[in-house]
Amino acid sequence: MQKQSPSTFLEQTQNNYDRISRIYDLLSGRAEKHLINNLVAGIELDHPQTIIEIGCGTGNGLIALRNKYPTTHLIGIDLSFSMCAQASRKLAADSHFSTPLICQGDVLNLLLPNNAADLVFMSFTFELFPENLQTDLLREIKRVLSAQGRIAIISMYKDKNPGWMSKIYAASHRRFPKIIDCSPLDGPMIFQQHGFSIIHQSLHSLWDIPVISFTAAMRG
Repeated sequence: MQKQSPSTFLEQTQNNYDRISRIYDLLSGRAEKHLINNLVAGIELDHPQTIIEIGCGTGNGLIALRNKYPTTHLIGIDLSFSMCAQASRKLAADSHFSTPLICQGDVLNLLLPNNAADLVFMSFTFELFPENLQTDLLREIKRVLSAQGRIAIISMYKDKNPGWMSKIYAASHRRFPKIIDCSPLDGPMIFQQHGFSIIHQSLHSLWDIPVISFTAAMRG
């Protein structure tokens, strides 16, 4: 995986998702939605006070989280202002619920206090980050997560025996990294290497490409 400076990565990612924000749900949002709902349904966390979604996109994760935890303070953060705008409109349309705080921000330097979250949620976000910046993101997750908190992640999975669709995707990512920007990885292994214990994980398929969802807690 090619190394990128934080400023270059943040700018390119913001520009990419600003461009596709209006059509993101048509491209992939609907296909991802059932995986998000399944992961949220399986989270075992009683009465969390604050949940942070990193890379909230057009708001599908926030909707699922709000439906399950209607009294919890929800914060959605995304690099793309246009994606945040899409999420805000989508969530504000349902007046039966309070609207989460949704803001554009640098997810590598979250403007949040230590131990602020009982749950950090990410869907199809972690694999956007080049390997040299994953450690920075993990540092921020651990900083804002409470000692008894949880993470819940969905990411594209790097299978040891990839099928033909995975091979096509990997080749497309190498050739067009600005368009095919997610790089499949072994999320549970990476989080375990950075001090997390996996509570539950399950493997899925999205367009015949492996996807893994998992929940984890910080060790000791």
